[in-house]
Amino acid sequence: MRLALSSVEGAAGNAPDLGRVIDTLPGIGKVTKLKILSGQEASLRGGIGERVAQMRALIKKIGERASLLPPSALLRAAIVDSGIERRLKEDKFEGGERLENLAELVSLATRFDRVDLSPIEGLEKFLESAALASDQDELKETRDMVRLMTVHAAKGLEFPYVFIVGLEEGLFPLQRDSSTHSERGGEGSAMEEERRLMYVALTRAQKKVYLSFAMMRTVFGSTDIRTPSSFLEECKDYLQQEEPEPLGKTIYLD
Repeated sequence: MRLALSSVEGAAGNAPDLGRVIDTLPGIGKVTKLKILSGQEASLRGGIGERVAQMRALIKKIGERASLLPPSALLRAAIVDSGIERRLKEDKFEGGERLENLAELVSLATRFDRVDLSPIEGLEKFLESAALASDQDELKETRDMVRLMTVHAAKGLEFPYVFIVGLEEGLFPLQRDSSTHSERGGEGSAMEEERRLMYVALTRAQKKVYLSFAMMRTVFGSTDIRTPSSFLEECKDYLQQEEPEPLGKTIYLD
């Protein structure tokens, strides 16, 4: 996205951004990558040359759309046109979780689909926000703080207080497509896998665990009414407070 924005603004884009895009192309080694970064693409032949040309064409296409589409629509189009969505759907192991992450990223981008911003201005602010979030992820702190992580990343760790969010049907437990069910031994097997993850999440807490769900959630730019997770019903006998708090206004934390 940064490269596409650079093409609109007439800048060349920086090497790290281009390097990360190149790393997603199959069959590209270090020598070929150095040739691309040093402007020697004309020397590339065969399939590699074609893939690099397709990459350049995609960046140009996204750049042309950047002044027409709001950030969330542009990001959604880039995910589809780049083939990322197709490849993740074919990945029967981690693809589903990564697709959920992309859906959340698109939802975050809708915050910059504002009438007081042009599409380019909205995209710039979205990329700035994403860069700041990335910088925060790299901070190494030892003092008390809130740590955000996936259930997978929390395995083997313990904390005094744990907040499990997103306990909604289709999210946790994650709704998997029929092809994933057949690969992993059926829908029952997939549900048991989700239940094991829930057990891992619950047992990370040393003192107290808080379970929460959203009554409404925006995914891929569409806001839907959510259904509480079936896991909440299974935990019902152990809950200290069952009634959700009244709906208030949405608050975004920058």
